[in-house]
Amino acid sequence: MHLRHRNLQRHADNTEQMRAIFDDPSGWSDTLARFAAFATVQTAHANFADLLSDLLPQQWEQPSLRERWRVKDVVAHALSYDELTRWQLAWRFVKGGFWPNRINAIGVAEYANRSPEQLVELMRASSRRNAYAPC
Repeated sequence: MHLRHRNLQRHADNTEQMRAIFDDPSGWSDTLARFAAFATVQTAHANFADLLSDLLPQQWEQPSLRERWRVKDVVAHALSYDELTRWQLAWRFVKGGFWPNRINAIGVAEYANRSPEQLVELMRASSRRNAYAPC
């Protein structure tokens, strides 16, 4: 199969790899498996957003299983990596001194002023925005 697509120009470094995947019949099964796994994650995000939307205001302030984190902090953590590019992620690691607790605290702090409603909407948007992420 001859693969042409407008995005191949944008992904020039991966063009040959993409052609190999789509020309090799086993490549299709790997690609489909990745889509299936991603669909599961996407559904989990949507279900998580549904669960969060049912929380009462005081439940957002309850302690979580993570020491010193409220439920709101756990949600902020889950969202805090969603929109980062590789470079932004690397920079967060540098700013956090490569200490996981500090790195996570940076992300949680970035969402500290968001309301629970905003966090729920961000979780829903994350599910919709990443609909085609595996490719």
